[in-house]
Amino acid sequence: MLKIIIRIALNAIALLLIAKYVPGLTFTGSWANLLIAGAVLGVLNGIIR
Repeated sequence: MLKIIIRIALNAIALLLIAKYVPGLTFTGSWANLLIAGAVLGVLNGIIR
């Protein structure tokens, strides 16, 4: 369970960094939106593996 939480947090941080450093990409949502997006990416990553 801890591994899933860490993966979600890392995905959320990665999304934030991408939005900050990729030109033309912006993020205007809340931390909750970022964590939900991280969770979705984590689930998709788990399914693909």
